[in-house]
Amino acid sequence: MENNFKLKRWVNVLIVYVFFYGLIILFFTIITPRVIDSIKNLINEIPYYANETRKWISKTPGFMEEIDRFGVLDYITNSLDELIGKMGGKSLTPMLNKTVDQVISLTSNLINFILGSIISVYI
Repeated sequence: MENNFKLKRWVNVLIVYVFFYGLIILFFTIITPRVIDSIKNLINEIPYYANETRKWISKTPGFMEEIDRFGVLDYITNSLDELIGKMGGKSLTPMLNKTVDQVISLTSNLINFILGSIISVYI
């Protein structure tokens, strides 16, 4: 079968790169919008989830209280109360800073990957 498809080396490399980058672009165009929508929904629903978790913890059965000798449930309850307090003030700055840092890191790595691919053609 190899004898039937004798192409120059640069054509073979071009075919592989087009296929590979096409898969990456297809992945980003299909998956990225869904992930962004899921993250938006999660951020909007954090206060609801925190309230529901706090309600669930407050209704702990007796055996959970016996198991909780070290005060873990109190710690979780206090942490959730703090989280709800912060969300009431819309304190999303740390989360947004981390998100921006991750996006910058991802973009930098993507650029390095593309440059590496271009350089590999010349080697």
